[in-house]
Amino acid sequence: MELNLVFPCTFCENFHGTSFARLLRHIRFIHADSPNFNIRCGINGCERRYVVFESFRKHLQRKHGQSLDDVVLGQDVLPENEVPAVIDPDRLVDRPGPNEGLQNLGIVQHADNNADLKHKLALLLLKVREVHKLPRTVVDTIFQELKNLVILNQQQMEQSVRTAFLEHGLGPDAANFLDDDLHLVNAFEQLSSEFKQMKYFRESFNYIDPIEVMVGDSAKENLLYVPILQTLKVLLSHHDVLAQVLNGHAAQDDKLNDFCDGSYSKSHGLFGSDPHALQIQLYYDDFNVVNPLGNRVKTYKIGAFYFTLGNINPCFRSKLYGIQLLCLCRSEVVKKFGLSAVLRPVIEDLRQLESDGLYLDVDGVQYTFVGSISMVVADNLASHGLGGFIESFNSLRICRFCLGTKTEIQEKFDSDDFELRTEAGHRHQVETVRLHPTLASTYGVVAASPLIELEYFSVLSGFPPDLAHDLFEGVVPEILTMTLKRLVVEEICTLGAINRAIQTFPFVGSDKCTKPISMSSELNSFRVKQTASQAWCLLRLLPLMLGDIIPLANQYFEVILLLVAVVELVCAPVHNGSTLALMKSKITDLLHLVKELFPDFRMKPKCHFLVHYPDLTAKYGPLSKCWTMRFEGKHSYFKQVARQTKNMKNICLTLAKRHQLLQCFFSSGDNFLVDHSDFIGTGGYVVSKEILHQAVIDVLGNSLNGRDDVHCFKSVTVAGVRYEKGSVVLLEASGDLLHTFGMIDMIVVVDSEIYLVGKFLITTGFSERYHAYEVEKGENFFSCRPSELVRYGPMPFYKRGVDVAGFVVSRCYIIR
Repeated sequence: MELNLVFPCTFCENFHGTSFARLLRHIRFIHADSPNFNIRCGINGCERRYVVFESFRKHLQRKHGQSLDDVVLGQDVLPENEVPAVIDPDRLVDRPGPNEGLQNLGIVQHADNNADLKHKLALLLLKVREVHKLPRTVVDTIFQELKNLVILNQQQMEQSVRTAFLEHGLGPDAANFLDDDLHLVNAFEQLSSEFKQMKYFRESFNYIDPIEVMVGDSAKENLLYVPILQTLKVLLSHHDVLAQVLNGHAAQDDKLNDFCDGSYSKSHGLFGSDPHALQIQLYYDDFNVVNPLGNRVKTYKIGAFYFTLGNINPCFRSKLYGIQLLCLCRSEVVKKFGLSAVLRPVIEDLRQLESDGLYLDVDGVQYTFVGSISMVVADNLASHGLGGFIESFNSLRICRFCLGTKTEIQEKFDSDDFELRTEAGHRHQVETVRLHPTLASTYGVVAASPLIELEYFSVLSGFPPDLAHDLFEGVVPEILTMTLKRLVVEEICTLGAINRAIQTFPFVGSDKCTKPISMSSELNSFRVKQTASQAWCLLRLLPLMLGDIIPLANQYFEVILLLVAVVELVCAPVHNGSTLALMKSKITDLLHLVKELFPDFRMKPKCHFLVHYPDLTAKYGPLSKCWTMRFEGKHSYFKQVARQTKNMKNICLTLAKRHQLLQCFFSSGDNFLVDHSDFIGTGGYVVSKEILHQAVIDVLGNSLNGRDDVHCFKSVTVAGVRYEKGSVVLLEASGDLLHTFGMIDMIVVVDSEIYLVGKFLITTGFSERYHAYEVEKGENFFSCRPSELVRYGPMPFYKRGVDVAGFVVSRCYIIR
């Protein structure tokens, strides 16, 4: 039996190619440059996936050339048993006759072809210009040269066709159809200027123009505002984002997974009563686009306001393109005119969102969403400035959470010993300071927050702590510096030994990207100076590095181990009542021990903020879900654009427009969020089922579906998380710390489902000296999907000596 086949496109429903070659051409020219392009081979069960079409094409030639020879050469009558597996058999249709359904065969009108090519060319322009951050002049040059090449190719093709017609006895009129321009030439003409391109981006890609708002009289005293209501409309027009808002992700048990599970959200006047209310997480910070050591630092210091939608699951919020731009302005403008003037257009739109809501029509269904700011994510200086608290941390009261004085924070290390600020008391203090400005230091308040105009925003509850600055740029380097110095003074170790331990340590996995750098070898100048991620990595692995050198009973080593335990608890992605109680106990013990061993040490405000962390975690959910580290990653984009464009005349306008074009590219697809079912695999290979260990076949069970060959990868990346051979995963959590781990030996993919296969690790105990789980390799096999893991993502595994197989070092506290 033979089939006359039509090849449907799996990316769109309206294209059916008359041959497999035409289908490939369609995918290449229409879909390959989409932001989330991801294609599965599927031929003969092949599970390779590609995000670059050219790599996919080469894979077809190298691995499946024999199977596809007839198809690629254009033969479209195939034996039924040779239909390529890349084609969905449920969508295969018999080819219509010559006069039936020409449009279903991919033969469409001129206007449709032109529109597709124009859309493709516009995506290419956005990708080259914004994803690769090239200056507009460079992009214009590339665009013009491409156009010239297309025109030259058209002219040569015309000449060849006319010559061929004459050689076969056809008259000159037979080639008159060549007088029309090619569709691609027309697409170039329709996007030939900046004006035409921007017009198309607004009409087809939901481009949102930043609005220039004059704050002062000078042209430089301006701000660029991206209307938040328009941004929210574009976001919610994507079905996956809308589904996240409508379905929510609140925990169904007593665990704290995100802000929506905290006590503040549940008791909030808006979010507590309307689960679909839009939770705006606002971020504020300054960054420099020039050399921080140069003489133009103040001139080109930019104040940036970003936001993200808290209704979206945290795994999507962490993507940089999910963080939206709100405002950009020079920091000098903020300092001169104040945050109230800068945020005026933002506050007006947010008040409208609170009262009138946002109207949305999606596929004929009407929605109205109200919303407000759920929290402001910022470092302490920005939080105090935006909240109206005193920005000097040498005043009498320096905490925005309590009324503790600078003397009390040196002596008290339990949150129960401090009087918390209240709404009524705060209003009274703001009014008193307005009448008597000299009392600002006494109350720790300087003025009313500009955000007080919002009906559903609380100044006292709207500024959660930032553990990135408090811990990794404050408490951790400060305490490590003191303890390591004291260990050197008491001749327990040397600075040279510490640096050698760092330099020779065999970092694995993601720790390779954040490994700490060597520090000063002079005691007088020694300080732990690392980035936030490096400080975290150093602290976690320091017990493994120095555990054999320092006696376990050493009090200064005890401080380090207590600090590791505190950071593990604070950074945990999930909490419950028991972990909060344990966190409170560990923090109190740590601060008491530090004060006992270093009586002359003055507790910094960041040390005091730790005291409130257990209560604030219960209030906001895990604090790692509202820290500044991902928002600060957004700064790097603007810095790179500023360096590439070298246009400082109106830097805020340049950066805002370029950012909106980038978001325009990411919003061009049907979905905005990354599909977690897609993955990227490297090092693919095929293993015959006959040579697999029977135990492996048993644990895979029915997932093999009777296959004789198993498709495997050396590593896969799922939702930004990389799994590879030798990685350790958490399979089961236990209350006695004897958790069940497994080491990946192979990664199997069947029907796009990923299975991590390996051997169980036997946990023999928890080593206090190394602050790690001591494990041995077992004999039994396991198999599981990444989504079935107790903790998403791999954990680092380090060998230490010959007595045990190694140690598993957890980044965060493991909750049962």
